[in-house]
Amino acid sequence: MATITKGLLAAGLILIGLVLGPAWIPTADLRQAIEIHLTNELGRSIRVGRLYFALIPRPQLVVEDVADEKRTLRVGQVRAMPAVGSLFSERIVLRQLRLRDIHIEAEALRFLVARRQAPGPSDLVVQRIRIDNATLHAGQASFDDIQAEILIRPDGRPQRIDATLDGKRLRLQVLPTSTGALQIAIQGHDWSPPFGPSVRFEHVEATALLEPNRLEAWNVQVRIGGGSAFGFVSARWTPAWTVTGEFSLRDIALTSLLTRDEAVPAIEGRLQATPRFVMRARQADKLLGRMELASDFVVRDAIVRKFDLEAAARSGSPAGKAGPITRFDRIAGHLAFRRGQFQFSELEAHSGVLVATGSVAIGADRSLNGRVDAQIRNTGGLLAIPLRVSGSLDDPRITPTTGAMAGAVIGSALLPGAGTAMGAKVGQLAEDFFDALRGDSKRRGRRN
Repeated sequence: MATITKGLLAAGLILIGLVLGPAWIPTADLRQAIEIHLTNELGRSIRVGRLYFALIPRPQLVVEDVADEKRTLRVGQVRAMPAVGSLFSERIVLRQLRLRDIHIEAEALRFLVARRQAPGPSDLVVQRIRIDNATLHAGQASFDDIQAEILIRPDGRPQRIDATLDGKRLRLQVLPTSTGALQIAIQGHDWSPPFGPSVRFEHVEATALLEPNRLEAWNVQVRIGGGSAFGFVSARWTPAWTVTGEFSLRDIALTSLLTRDEAVPAIEGRLQATPRFVMRARQADKLLGRMELASDFVVRDAIVRKFDLEAAARSGSPAGKAGPITRFDRIAGHLAFRRGQFQFSELEAHSGVLVATGSVAIGADRSLNGRVDAQIRNTGGLLAIPLRVSGSLDDPRITPTTGAMAGAVIGSALLPGAGTAMGAKVGQLAEDFFDALRGDSKRRGRRN
């Protein structure tokens, strides 16, 4: 009985020592040494909030609240799990380094990617790194729920990186190349990019190359809105941020590219386009606001709500009240986007026997301004009416121009029906003629 009692007492003392023993180990000097080491390695001041040892379930060093002085790089917790045998040698081996609750800003990411590892052997070898719950902020974009597993070579370089983002909707496999760059294979499903319009990709895959100063993504293939997109994206961040790209869009439902604020979309149809874009800014969070885009486009089987273009062209009456719609067999043109403003030019729309041409601008405040010439097909422009586009996207207005309205009144009196359109055409020609005379008179006055 006494032997059993002594055995239980010894076991209890050992257990207490395992639990409380690490608390007696001095950590202040070690914490300072880690701060100095990380500062030298990263080239920026690093601070450690708390440090302690744990022996259960396995020996490990735990470091909490690690951050640089600007807090653009923050790690909630780091667990270093060494190979016990290496603790008594000159070269310490960490079987696993586990990082949790990581927050990285674009500035810190750019610095980490550009950082070159010092040549030569190290007295610390890490075999595997595991990342749980990381977030990357790049301007207004935020990549959340990043999980990663990194296998490290004996020389300290990554051997392979497997990562997932956004609830495993996006997967990345990263392999180093012989030049030191990283080749990235990307695959995703049911994923929404954290920047730009609110769209959801049914499927996405791409191949990318990451170097210290640039990222090139080619063979980007996307399925969206029942259609597809194919293209490339290039990004550089020295001396400033520059992002360029070009895509070919095929048979994509417009509703999949528009915001979902409205219960009924203002426009529907199947889109084909070849957009090219560029963004330049000193800071990543300014990129989207500096986007410039240009593209030829075709929309087939289009439905445009809130106005009846055919009624306006036929009768010369205003259009734009909520309720009416116009169906187009085809809408084609050129789009230019800059500083939040859309400019649609070379527009040509076909709706039954009606053909409309012109240009329309959409301001950053969603205002509309433009002119559309609507005419009956195969009449040589004789049965036509010029229309002024105004109002806003929420309340679009299409009305005959001043000259067209005057001509329509005269035409209706002389020849009811077709005379309205022919009179509007004559009225607009007269209006254009007098506008040209006024412009010529002003030019002569300036010369005098």
